[in-house]
Amino acid sequence: MIKKFSILLIALVALATAFASQADTEVKNNKISELRQTLPQLKSRKDSIKTLYNIFDLSTRKDQITVGKEIYHVAEREHDFNTQLDILRLMSSCYGDSASFQKIIDRARTLPASKERDETILFLKMKRLSHDTHYLNDEKLQKQIVQIIAEGDPNNAVKTKKDKNEIIDYSKTHKQLFKLYTLVEYLRNDAPGDLLKEYLDQLMDMANHSDIELYAIRNIIYSEIANIYSDVGDHEKAVEADRMLLKVVEGLEEEYAEKGRNHRNYDITRYTIYRRMLRNYPALSQNEIDNLHQKCLALAEKSTEVKSDLEKSPRYYAFYYMAKGDYNAAIPYLKDLLQKDKLASQVRKQVLENLVLAAEKTGDTKTRLEALSQYNLILEELNKAQSSAKYKELQIKYDVRDLKSRNSELELQARNDEINSERRIMTFVLVAFILLGLVLVALLFYWGKYKRNAAKMGTIVDRINSERRRIRNSIYNDSADRLDPLAEAEIDTDQSWQSRMKKEGIRIDAVSTFMTESIVNDLLYIASFGRDNRKKFIQDSSVDSIMRRILHNARELTDEKSRFSFEYPDDDYTIFTDSECLSVLLGHVLAIASEYSPTRSVNLSSRKTGEHTVDFVITIEGLKGATPNDPNILENFIRANNIFARQGSGLFICRMITLLLHSSHYPDTTYTEGARYIFSLTDDSHDS
Repeated sequence: MIKKFSILLIALVALATAFASQADTEVKNNKISELRQTLPQLKSRKDSIKTLYNIFDLSTRKDQITVGKEIYHVAEREHDFNTQLDILRLMSSCYGDSASFQKIIDRARTLPASKERDETILFLKMKRLSHDTHYLNDEKLQKQIVQIIAEGDPNNAVKTKKDKNEIIDYSKTHKQLFKLYTLVEYLRNDAPGDLLKEYLDQLMDMANHSDIELYAIRNIIYSEIANIYSDVGDHEKAVEADRMLLKVVEGLEEEYAEKGRNHRNYDITRYTIYRRMLRNYPALSQNEIDNLHQKCLALAEKSTEVKSDLEKSPRYYAFYYMAKGDYNAAIPYLKDLLQKDKLASQVRKQVLENLVLAAEKTGDTKTRLEALSQYNLILEELNKAQSSAKYKELQIKYDVRDLKSRNSELELQARNDEINSERRIMTFVLVAFILLGLVLVALLFYWGKYKRNAAKMGTIVDRINSERRRIRNSIYNDSADRLDPLAEAEIDTDQSWQSRMKKEGIRIDAVSTFMTESIVNDLLYIASFGRDNRKKFIQDSSVDSIMRRILHNARELTDEKSRFSFEYPDDDYTIFTDSECLSVLLGHVLAIASEYSPTRSVNLSSRKTGEHTVDFVITIEGLKGATPNDPNILENFIRANNIFARQGSGLFICRMITLLLHSSHYPDTTYTEGARYIFSLTDDSHDS
């Protein structure tokens, strides 16, 4: 009768739960329909994303794939990369095959590089790894473990045949974190012993102290750590991991609340954590146990799934009553748990230990004997597994040592080859640098020589071109009767040989040809200008009268501080030349010479040195004796301002240049009482 009543009660509970679940599903579907109807009315994509997120949170796992893709495409059009990464992480929970995980990873890689993108890829790879390790055989698992441990250096990336670019996207921290997670997952499925605990502790420490910002990564790490520590019976560390996991959940709830996701809740996640913490009740105080129980009951009132688990599954109350010390209440749940749930060996052992303890506390000898019988069997099974695990650990360590030894030999050989190669390269590079240095020195020497010669030639080119421009623009031509401002402006225009080459588009390697052509063209222009008219200005002129005109011109060009003295010839004589041109020329020379003299004193004398030649001697007081290397004081004898200020004979500059063609000037190096320069003039009647 009692048995029938129990069956009826269970059926009624199941029926009530089914109705509640159906009602809950209907409410969610109605809410989804309402949200769908508001979508066309929204004005921005951001608002659409918020609404679609709420639809995603209300949808079943099957429908979440479709809604997730919809969110991704809207975010893609909005260039909202954070939302794209977030929905890829959420959608990963909807898949259960490696190919789908890889598609999501590939999609994440197409997004712009950022810390969140790299951490998202790391998270997706961790989820894929957790899935893939369940399908690897023992031999392959052991080889992978040996390979990873042998690498040793955390900077090395984990590479497998399946994905040879395993962590190329991650920073050094990401690489080491993924490496530790990989070892933990492999060892968990292959050899759950001391080696697993060693790497598990490292993973826990790194998760707590790394610069990882993504909640999802810490979520998956703490979940795995809590489950593994619970399975191996390390209650303290399991509870510690669950507490860290609860902080992650709180962070996620705050983050989603700020984004307006009103239907995103973690009731099932919290319940799972609370239930696992109660399983590790030896690490909890009685206050903590009571607090966890009240939280679970509160969750059951909100969630039909939590309520269903509390009513149907014996797991929760089996450990809760053990934690409370209510052993009579715990025994039925422990027995049901052994019968109904397919438990792993480690968990089955823990349940049997609790059942033996509860039977001892209540004096239930029959239950105790049955539990001990099963416990001995599971111990034998676990001892065999532990022996196998120890053997595997030893084998792993041996393989690692052997692999490291072989790797060391290969590294040493590779290093020696690298050193020899580097020596050969360095020798070659050294010789090449020496040769290059010699070539560079030679090039610098010849380049400097070239630049100096180019500068000298450029000066000559510019001077001749300047004379040509003065002739062309001067008012001293047959048709000019006033000063032309435009002509003067053109004289001042920059006409250096470099600017002319640039303007004409001539490359630097053609500079020699350019300079030669410039000089030839300018000289031809100067020589031809006024050629037919110059002879009418040449006549016999008295040297005495020429010197007096020179004195007059010099005084007009200088101030009262300049002092000029003249030594006129005792016997005057004549010379066939352009007297006006000569007097202006030497007047300029005397004016310039007075500027060089510290005392502003200059003397001019003349002497007949041949039948058709005469020397005009210029002595500058206060200067040291002239040497052949002295600067030429006649370089600037033509001053544009003086020429423009003067009205007179046409083609004056042409006649002056013609005069210069029949004269020469040089320093008198024999004179020691000052600086003396000789201006030697040839009679124009001997013009060939």
